[in-house]
This record gives sequence, C-alpha cells and structure tokens, in this order.
Amino acid sequence: MNPDTTFHTALHGDPIDALPAIRQARELLDQAQHDHIMTLRRHGASWGFIARHLGITRQSARQHYGPWEPPTQT
Repeated sequence: MNPDTTFHTALHGDPIDALPAIRQARELLDQAQHDHIMTLRRHGASWGFIARHLGITRQSARQHYGPWEPPTQT
C-alpha cells in the first residue's frame, strides 16, 4: 500500500481497514521522524534545537532518540 492510500484509508476508511492503515501510517511517520532527526544531528543540530521542534524537553529528546544516533568518530 502506498503512503497516500495508507493515510487516506487511515483517515477515511472503513474502521476494519483503517486500524491496520493507522498502524502502518505510524510506522511510516516514525521512520520519517527518525530520518529527519538523524539528518539534523549529522548537520550539527543540538538536542535542544530538535526538542523545541518536537515540543518536548532536550532531555526527553536525547533519551528517546539518542540511542539511534551512530557513535561519533574520533
């Protein structure tokens, strides 16, 4: 199912079809969020900057997303 169909079904579909579409939409959004956060981190964005845009605290952002971050090279 393509993302457009997934989101349309999640928002407007029959409840039986909408439930799995909602799960799939969440997975797509989680992956997109992860990718964007890692891109920002690779370009030097601080956890505070990212947290402000997520509407959470810096500590929460680092705790939740920090484990995804690749180790820094020395």
